[in-house]
Amino acid sequence: MKKITLLLFLVGTLSFAQQTVSLVSINGEALNDFKQANNATLRVGTSYDFVIDFTGQATTANNLIVKMLVGVSFADTANVSSVPITTADGQLTVTLTPTELVAPSILQIRTTTTTVFTNSGENIFDYSWKVEAALSTEDIAKQAFSFYPNPVKTEINLNTTKQFESFKIIDITGKVIKKGAFSKVINIEDLQKGVYFLGLDNNYQKFIKN
Repeated sequence: MKKITLLLFLVGTLSFAQQTVSLVSINGEALNDFKQANNATLRVGTSYDFVIDFTGQATTANNLIVKMLVGVSFADTANVSSVPITTADGQLTVTLTPTELVAPSILQIRTTTTTVFTNSGENIFDYSWKVEAALSTEDIAKQAFSFYPNPVKTEINLNTTKQFESFKIIDITGKVIKKGAFSKVINIEDLQKGVYFLGLDNNYQKFIKN
């Protein structure tokens, strides 16, 4: 009798093994950090690496999917990417490169075989996302700070009376090249020559590295 009870318990446990997906990071940043730093905005033509943990998944005809849905209607957009799942438990990187503008949007992370279509451990909905045009080198930044020299070879010197929390340097594709705690002198000697954007919190200005 004890053997039968134990067998039934094990069968029940296996039958109800939960499928889960969880977002680890976007381009190396936690979800909330990425949303705050980028104003919950993805840009057309920029690639974003979504690192996702998963458990209890089918390994046949099952993909891990990252997509943008139209707000309210939940309709699919062209902004979607997927990779095949080959192990029941693990971690994968799904790279999404948006191709069309969408606002407002919903970020969805799920698997092909999920049967749950509400926000849950196996079907993630994250709201208030936008997909906007790529950054232009002609964009006019908000004048929350100034700096010199520009062009620059080794160090950027900042002029500002505001105490920012952090800085970020991105290239013209939107890729984060360097980031750190706020400082009025930022060393960029290790950057390759080219056009970049210096961001203090969410305020960006263009500079040229010589």
